[in-house]
Amino acid sequence: MSEPLHILLIDDDEIDRMAIRRALSAVRPNTVIDERSDQTSGLAALRSTTYDCVITDYRLPDGDGVSLLERAAGDNLLNCPVIVLTGKGHYDIDLAVMEAGGADYLEKDDINPATLDRSVRYAVERHRLVTNLLEANQRLNHMAMELREMSLHDDLTGTANRRGFMALAQQQLAMSRRTGRKLVLFFIDLDGLKHINDTFGHGEGDAAIVETAGVLRETFRESDIIGRLGGDEFAVLAIDASGANAEILKEHLQENLNRHNAREHRRYSLSVSLGSVQFDPAVPASLEELLSEADSLMYENKVARGQQRERGALAATAH
Repeated sequence: MSEPLHILLIDDDEIDRMAIRRALSAVRPNTVIDERSDQTSGLAALRSTTYDCVITDYRLPDGDGVSLLERAAGDNLLNCPVIVLTGKGHYDIDLAVMEAGGADYLEKDDINPATLDRSVRYAVERHRLVTNLLEANQRLNHMAMELREMSLHDDLTGTANRRGFMALAQQQLAMSRRTGRKLVLFFIDLDGLKHINDTFGHGEGDAAIVETAGVLRETFRESDIIGRLGGDEFAVLAIDASGANAEILKEHLQENLNRHNAREHRRYSLSVSLGSVQFDPAVPASLEELLSEADSLMYENKVARGQQRERGALAATAH
């Protein structure tokens, strides 16, 4: 026995509706058929009820089969196949129906139980197959997006990883070249990570990296790009910023570090060395060149700060 189907039949001719009912009942006696006599009531039925298939006459009192398909698609109601019944030899109409999204068309004079059942069966199966393929494709796209998201983010800090930072920063540089907007690139290194790992364990070292990423988020805007390049190294691309802004951001970063270090029960203080370089779209420079220059400036800053600490330690010893 054929599976039970719920079918919407739209036709203003009661005799034709009776003929369709008889043809379906001959091969699908358990089919449930809802009948409507015009396009408006047919669309209303589609809004309120889920059907396996729609069979509609092409000519209806308030529109034709093509407009029915277009209105149903516009209202997001085409959730099942639509078979359109036409007159003899209307090739142009048949083609228009298929182009509008119809699953099949039948000439009324040729309808019998076998042809109608075959049309309904094929239409329903094709629709199920297409729906399953679309759903599978959506799942694959979702998985691809998740994998891409995972490949561009650092698991430990939640910031962009090196690959993600490079991709996002390249996009911003390209946009800056078009708009003339200036950017500032910061290269930031967490000081003393080896000491933290050796003294308190690698778990505490990971925590220090996470805390540093948190301080960077507090310091920079949501539109800025923060990335962990690896180990204890971070990079930040500040959008729509100048050299003057860079100095303000450095001061703001140090203030946030001081506030973070002032919390109770800390066993060590967070400290960073950094270098910054401005990207001027009028002066060509690649992202790799900017990173290299900012890295060199960061290293100079780290050496200078180390020397300053040594002088402070010597002075304290002398006293």
